[in-house]
Amino acid sequence: MHLLMRRTLLIMACIMALSTSAMAQYIRINGKDAKNGLYFNYDRLWSYNQYEASRWGGGLRYDINFAKESRLQCLSMDGYVGYGYTDKGWKWGVMADLQLRHSRRPHVYAGYFHDLLHDASLRMTSPSVNNLSFLDGLMAGRFSAVDRFYVGGGWKVGNRLTLGAEVRYSSEQRLYDNQYIYYHPDDIAFLPKHKLLECRLMAEHSKGLRAELLVGSGHSLCQGIQTDFGPYARLLLQYRRSHRIALFTLGTYAQGGITTRDVPYSRMFDLGGHWGSPLLLSQSLVSVRSGEFAANLFAAASVKFGFTEPLFKYHINLLNVGLRPRPFVQAGAMWGHLWGQDENGIVYDYDELSMLSPSKGIAEVGAGIDGLVRWGVVDWGVALFYRMTPQSAIYHFPGRDGNISLLFTATLTI
Repeated sequence: MHLLMRRTLLIMACIMALSTSAMAQYIRINGKDAKNGLYFNYDRLWSYNQYEASRWGGGLRYDINFAKESRLQCLSMDGYVGYGYTDKGWKWGVMADLQLRHSRRPHVYAGYFHDLLHDASLRMTSPSVNNLSFLDGLMAGRFSAVDRFYVGGGWKVGNRLTLGAEVRYSSEQRLYDNQYIYYHPDDIAFLPKHKLLECRLMAEHSKGLRAELLVGSGHSLCQGIQTDFGPYARLLLQYRRSHRIALFTLGTYAQGGITTRDVPYSRMFDLGGHWGSPLLLSQSLVSVRSGEFAANLFAAASVKFGFTEPLFKYHINLLNVGLRPRPFVQAGAMWGHLWGQDENGIVYDYDELSMLSPSKGIAEVGAGIDGLVRWGVVDWGVALFYRMTPQSAIYHFPGRDGNISLLFTATLTI
């Protein structure tokens, strides 16, 4: 890991350890007595990925609250800007969201952004600095530059289920090939550019279930050759839940998805993990390399079992450092398939890329201790993981080299 990344992570650790103000995604700027609210979006302050390296920026939201007699409840106007350290590029977006006064909490929204998006991403929630899983994008490198206009709405069904629908049009410029990521305009001109019209349907249940169905059609243009995609569809399902069992907590996480055959790579599933990261992150396998696997059909699951409360507590007031150890064990597994793959799980030259699926499966086991050191609002720990694959798999690593990962763990305590 290069020096810049280490420095960035150290800066982030200091920010989290010393700051106690990051307790909400939005921080109110004007007085609470004002009818309308002006907020700063804390989540837009900093992020990291392999394309931009550090990304700095900010966001503002202005809420116009209507009178209680009105059928309208609130109009939120949101905007953000960001700048990438490595690509030297500005990104921005604006959105308006109108909430109606009704028991089902309906709302409609429209927006536009010029930004980078992680292609074939499995993420179904917005990143937040209040949850260290927002660093899942730390090792991501396959991005497209996207200009997108979108309109949509959402509403509640009962007390537990929320539904949503969105229509969007995107112009997307790929920024990578099989081996490299690109910044220079002359290089990017030789990479595919997609134009896609899509509809997205979403459902979320309070018990930890999420579903997203994407249907669309479009084409790519690469070196004067046009390739048509669609109509295509992509279905992604997710379950996340924590269970308290006596002195212990059992965390369960599962994802699965399927696409039709005629789909651009960006609407497939990137099954890359976060090997090489110094931090243990959620939602991807520790021992899988970034961009190592892709799939049209996949299933993945992980469980974490550990102590809910620390074995003991000790605090050094002079240094503001504490000890609160919580041992845990963790295991994960994944399987995937590419339409048209060969006996090794490889597809060559699809949408200008070659891809490998974990067609024979992959698993990992690990153990660690959270809370070895509490510094500020973060509990730091350590974990060790081991990768397991069938010997017949092309992605099998013999011996211990490449199979063992030593990482730090970090848990916000606010």
